[in-house]
Amino acid sequence: MKESVRSGGLQLAVEVEQAKGEGKHPAVILLHGNTGWKDEEHITTLSRELVDAGITAIRFDAPGSGESEGSWEHDYRATNYIRSVKDVYDWAVSNLSIDTSKVGLWGHSMGGMVAIQAAARWPACISALCGSQPSTGRSPSSDGWEKQGGLEKKTQIFGTIWLPAAFFKDRLQYDSVKTVASLKMPQLYIAGTKDKYVPLAEAQDIFDHAGGSKQLEVFETDHFYKNDPEMLQRINDVTVSFFREHLL
Repeated sequence: MKESVRSGGLQLAVEVEQAKGEGKHPAVILLHGNTGWKDEEHITTLSRELVDAGITAIRFDAPGSGESEGSWEHDYRATNYIRSVKDVYDWAVSNLSIDTSKVGLWGHSMGGMVAIQAAARWPACISALCGSQPSTGRSPSSDGWEKQGGLEKKTQIFGTIWLPAAFFKDRLQYDSVKTVASLKMPQLYIAGTKDKYVPLAEAQDIFDHAGGSKQLEVFETDHFYKNDPEMLQRINDVTVSFFREHLL
């Protein structure tokens, strides 16, 4: 079901797929990557499989992205995205039949970085965390955004967009490698050997510095495993199994 949740003065587009049956259910909040959105294949398929496992799935578009209010220029920032996780969590606790002791976070790429930051800020809210090819948050100056005042980015969904320098400066506040040391909840990290956007070495660095119980699963895939049905299923299977173990 489609919902709207207010965060930072904006209405966020939220999609909820509730687990069947009476009583309170575990839940997982799903976070898309940079310039992505809630209805990408790797997110919708994982959402359905979580529901089949008895776990409510909640996915939403970041402020300024997809069907949420705001713009790339003014609102699409990691800081706003992190804050929105807590706002969506609070809304879900108030409006859905959720077991608040069994809420997980999943994020892909930049969504993985956002998940790590949110879990560190509100650890009492999050019982399990999965970072799928999680970004460190670092943005090399060689990207050219400093000199150009931003970067033009071609996306499959939104066409060509402009990300201002303010987006990159904001993101530089966050470093997954430094933050994960404080995490105590069970964690799963997924990495791809062919990933050029989040190289295996970066995912390994996050994993190595993570606190608490943790596991790393490495697949022979690139950053866009959503385009490979067989690989997508394998990664979803590992992810659902992790959340079943720690939330059910």
